[in-house]
Amino acid sequence: MLNDEKIGKAISWGFFYLDRPAGSYECVTSTEVERKVSFILEPGQTRYVRFSVSFGFFVGHVYGELVDDSVGLKEIKDCKYIDREKS
Repeated sequence: MLNDEKIGKAISWGFFYLDRPAGSYECVTSTEVERKVSFILEPGQTRYVRFSVSFGFFVGHVYGELVDDSVGLKEIKDCKYIDREKS
């Protein structure tokens, strides 16, 4: 979820993107628990949120982590584009 709007699913070694106007954003993932990452998007800026999984009691916990542009650009090269409309 991004600011209370469902935007897609975290899929292993996959990525998707969104174009959004400048502003404040909160990215929320949920399985057994909700995890949140908040950030500000400046005009013309690109932000990268990496999704990872940690151990949970019944299922893994998916959480987002804001990463630097250089890290996001490097890591996305090894990922496959996921059409978020179909996920």
